[in-house]
Amino acid sequence: MTDDEVFAKVDFSVSTGVVPWDDPSEFVHIVSGKVSVYSDTDQEIQAGEIVLRVVLATAATNNGEDLFDVCDADSAILAGIYAALFEKNGETKDELNIEPGWNNLVFLERVEIAAEFRQTNLIIQAIETALAMFASEGLVVAVEAGLDLKVEEWKRLGFIRIARTGFLFRDQLKANPYRDEKSA
Repeated sequence: MTDDEVFAKVDFSVSTGVVPWDDPSEFVHIVSGKVSVYSDTDQEIQAGEIVLRVVLATAATNNGEDLFDVCDADSAILAGIYAALFEKNGETKDELNIEPGWNNLVFLERVEIAAEFRQTNLIIQAIETALAMFASEGLVVAVEAGLDLKVEEWKRLGFIRIARTGFLFRDQLKANPYRDEKSA
C-alpha cells in the first residue's frame, strides 16, 4: 500500500457502571476500537486495534474525587502519568504549559495496525479518530516505547516529550507545535 490515507472505520466499544459511582476507579473507562479498512470491492478487512483509558477528570472532580486518587485506584501507569503531568497541589506542571480548561485525561494504551497497512496513514487516522471522539478537549498521554510509532508520526500527531519520563503528551486545546504553517 502507498503512503496515502485509506478508507477505514473504527468501531469503538466501552462499558461503564451506572452513576452514581462510589469508587474512584469507576471514573476510568477502557475504550477499545476495531480498525477496519474498506477494500476496492467494499469488503471490510480487519486492520488493527486501538485501546484507550479515558479518565473522566471533570466528572471525578465534580463528584468530590481527587484526580490523583482516581488515577492511583486504576493502575500504576495512570499514577505515573499523574506524577508526570501534575504538581502535588493538583495543578498541571508549569513547564508543560498546558492550557486550562481541559476535561478528560486519555491514556493512549495500545495501537496495533497490520503490517500490510503500516505504509499508509492508517495509524495516524485511527489515533486522530479516537482522540476526536474521546479527548476533543482533553490531555492525551502515551508511553513512547509502548507504541510502534516513528518520530515523524509522533510529531505529526503533535505529541511532546515530558522531560525525564518515558511519556509524551498532547494538549488538545493547543495547535500542533510541529505544524509547518507554510505547508498548511
